This record gives sequence, structure tokens and C-alpha cells, in this order.
Amino acid sequence: DGIRLKIDGTTYINEWQDQGPTQHDAMITLSAGDHTIVLEYYEHTGGAVADMWWTAVSGTPTPTRDRKS
Repeated sequence: DGIRLKIDGTTYINEWQDQGPTQHDAMITLSAGDHTIVLEYYEHTGGAVADMWWTAVSGTPTPTRDRKS
């Protein structure tokens, strides 16, 4: 199954092909402030799995909450 990760319009992971469960990693440095993160995924056959996580490796992240009424 394929997966693609874009941050602020730049593609960092582009594995858009049929494949079994696979881990893809990217080390990305982000400036402070808001960013647009798009994770695209498709499932062709078999089970479907897509996970995304990140870790701050330096600095102090500021948690934010987006509340929709």
C-alpha cells in the first residue's frame, strides 16, 4: 500500500506503490510556528495500516489545541 508525506508543500516521503507493511522515516527540521502536514495513504489489497508520529529532538514544543464549535 502506498503512502506520501508532505509538509508545507514539500514531499518528504513518496512511496506511492503497492507494498507490504513498511516503515518509512524522515528527519525534518521545522521552524517555530504553524505548518501544513498532509499524509496521504492508499490501500490496495490485504489489511490496511497507516501510523504517523513525531518526536521533538531539541527545543521545547508548545502544545496547541484546535477546537471546533
